[in-house]
Amino acid sequence: MTEVLCQLLETHDVQAALITHLPHVRWACGFTGSRGHLLVKLGGLHLLTDSRYVEQAEREVSGATLHVQSGTLFEIAKRQGLLEEVERVVFQPEHLSVHAFGKWRDAFPELEWVPVERMLTKAAAVKSKEAKAMMEQAQAITDQVYEEIVEYIRPGLCELEVAAEVNYRHLKHGANGMAFDTIVAAGPNSALPHARPGSRMLREGDCVILDFGCVYEGYASDMTRTVVLGKPPSTMKRVYDTVREAQQAAVECAAAGVECRKVDLAARTVIQKEGYGDNFLHSTGHGIGLEVHEWPRIARETQEKLPEGITITIEPGIYVAGQFGVRIEDVVEVEADGCRRLSKVPRELVQL
Repeated sequence: MTEVLCQLLETHDVQAALITHLPHVRWACGFTGSRGHLLVKLGGLHLLTDSRYVEQAEREVSGATLHVQSGTLFEIAKRQGLLEEVERVVFQPEHLSVHAFGKWRDAFPELEWVPVERMLTKAAAVKSKEAKAMMEQAQAITDQVYEEIVEYIRPGLCELEVAAEVNYRHLKHGANGMAFDTIVAAGPNSALPHARPGSRMLREGDCVILDFGCVYEGYASDMTRTVVLGKPPSTMKRVYDTVREAQQAAVECAAAGVECRKVDLAARTVIQKEGYGDNFLHSTGHGIGLEVHEWPRIARETQEKLPEGITITIEPGIYVAGQFGVRIEDVVEVEADGCRRLSKVPRELVQL
């Protein structure tokens, strides 16, 4: 970790880096609080936070000197002289508000502030052995909840009831919280990729999209399955089989060194061949880890190549407006010669 951060300073010809994005702060030193900046210098790392986090920071932080005092974070840096003998500082412009940046600049007017977007996104996307273990446990919890929820779902329940049960069971099985708002979308609502669960009752013949994930020790799971209440009509079955084939094609394509757009194309080609190209309304996936949406996007315009050791989602879908939608999603770890699914849940169509 320190080697990566030192390389950051050398790459941008600066003497310090200000990391303000909390997931990156956690990635670099372990701090999980809601307020903190990490100052990186060749002489070491310095975590700036406030007095609410004295005990927590002492427990969590590794490899960084703690500066836990009252006052604003830039004032702590000023009082401690942490930017003395520094001329240039690189910072994350997309993770520092204009107001906050103005305060830092006014406090240290003699410094040159160098904005660099996506400064640590690629480095933080590569998972350590410990991070992979946390992601596998998060996914194991989500797998277990899915197996239970398909036994619970039945006509007469409303979408919100099912979503509440999904959330409760994740917490019951050891999750620290939900990674995002749970999606339960039934019937015509399943044709909305980001539908919000509401009062609609589940009915016989409904296609139901279940999209949920949890957080375990900071790391997120994410999974989507589509089930049918009763026997699906032939069109619905055809769409389901197409999405499953598309997802499998993308999974088989994903490997270290492969361009993201090629993974997207693998899924999109299957769907277009069946005549549903215009019904695939989003990209094929995204990075996931300490954040639900990390670098990279698995999209048709993304030319960047997948590095070994990152985790991404693969989630093609087909949405027939006013009727139904189908999406299948798994998190996979990108390996040198392929990828590995974290979820152990089957992808065959479940009829309830």
